[in-house]
Amino acid sequence: MAKFMIVAAFGFAVLCGLAYTGLHREKERERVLTELKAVLPPSYEACDATGCCDELPSFCREAVAQFSDGCAYESVAGRCQKSCGKCHPPVPDVRPETACAEPPTCARLKDAIDGMCDIDSYRQQCRSTCGTCLVECEDKRLHKSHCDAAKKDLRLCASSRTRERCPGTCGVCSKVSLKDLLTRQPCADPPQCARSEDDIVNEALTRYRSCLDFEGSCGFTDARPNKTALCSDPTYRDTLCRATCNSCPNGPLPPREPLVLPPSPPHKCSDTEARNCPRKCGVCRPRGSRSDWDTSDSDRLVPNVDNLRR
Repeated sequence: MAKFMIVAAFGFAVLCGLAYTGLHREKERERVLTELKAVLPPSYEACDATGCCDELPSFCREAVAQFSDGCAYESVAGRCQKSCGKCHPPVPDVRPETACAEPPTCARLKDAIDGMCDIDSYRQQCRSTCGTCLVECEDKRLHKSHCDAAKKDLRLCASSRTRERCPGTCGVCSKVSLKDLLTRQPCADPPQCARSEDDIVNEALTRYRSCLDFEGSCGFTDARPNKTALCSDPTYRDTLCRATCNSCPNGPLPPREPLVLPPSPPHKCSDTEARNCPRKCGVCRPRGSRSDWDTSDSDRLVPNVDNLRR
């Protein structure tokens, strides 16, 4: 009996020791994790889901995290708009009760009209029913496709018509100037902008001597609805559409050395060239993850419909 009691006591002591060791390890693990959380910086993302970005991510990650009042300085807030919460204006949490006042017919109209709350006039008249009590300014639903295009190319906001139709996208609601808005528009040219005038001339000569069509020139139109009408025009038959019109009886000419043209005088981009190649034409300049745009002439940003009609 005494021997059994000794074994039992020894076993109990071992179990207590193991329990104490496990508890000690768990506390030590919690202590280490707490210290790591205090040392490691929080996760950082340069942009949010709406496309609002910090201009200098490496600077903003350190400046905003290390200095609690860093965003109070314009030099920091201007470059770290995402981290400092400067991209989106604050929305008031409470509106007067009169903001949700609406005619008593709104609830019945919603049942009768499919998609009523996607119609601009009803969104203003039936704020409570459509859930727009807190909406003071937004893009017009009637012009959704136009506003979607403006979100992809903010240069469209240089048009007064676009700003009227899409005040939310174009910064009218948040009182953001066009110049500040366009800092979010990438300053990039399509590949064809890198080609020089010499390259264009030599490519045209090569296509002509090879009896190839000039791309995009040989489609049928109202004036030339078929191949016969197209090829009856000497410009298309003898130059632009030699393959389509089979106007190379002797076949392609042998290749020749590229022309060496004299230096071209300084060239000022036309409005069309400036819209198609803004970086090459000096309309924009990259600045970190942002861009600086020249907004002094809207015709170099977006076509002016009134000018096109004249």
